[in-house]
Amino acid sequence: MKFVKDNFLSLIILFLVFILFFSKGKETTVPKVLKDTVWVYKDSIIYSKPQVIKTISILYKDRPKEYLPDTNYASLVLQYNKLVDKFLDSNIYQDSIKIDSIGHVYVKDTVSNNLLKGRSYSYSLKYPIINTYTTLPSKNQLYYGGGVNGNPLEIINNLHLGVILKTKKDRIVGINAGLNSQGRITYGVSSYWKIKLKK
Repeated sequence: MKFVKDNFLSLIILFLVFILFFSKGKETTVPKVLKDTVWVYKDSIIYSKPQVIKTISILYKDRPKEYLPDTNYASLVLQYNKLVDKFLDSNIYQDSIKIDSIGHVYVKDTVSNNLLKGRSYSYSLKYPIINTYTTLPSKNQLYYGGGVNGNPLEIINNLHLGVILKTKKDRIVGINAGLNSQGRITYGVSSYWKIKLKK
């Protein structure tokens, strides 16, 4: 015990050298770049009503034979009714456009009365968003400070100063020295390991 008291400072220095020597880990000289890819899904329907910008008429002489008036009245009425039905019926067209590997766009048209009555677009897309994170290299960190101890009988029965080293591997080691209420020298060492908590 006398040897410890007489060489207390030397022992502290040796202990610190020991800690610094054995806490050396593999140093990272460049920041680490981490990438996280999140896939985003989007779908929607958009309605629009196209406007007529130009009408191109066909000359009477250029009409196909089935559109020329029949000279027989009964046949003419029948021909007329067929043309009315054809004119008033709604035809719905649908097409799809593939956009690389991220999805499709669907186009739906409604045609009636020789007019495009409505158009809708629907799409279903899946595309990535890449988030980039940069982590700086870890370093040894050295802290100094002090503290007090007590108990129910003595509010303060020990004062101490110490040094704490946080290593690159997130391990914490420390030493301290102090005086108790009887004027005796106290000393101690400590070591802590990181607890990994689940997110």
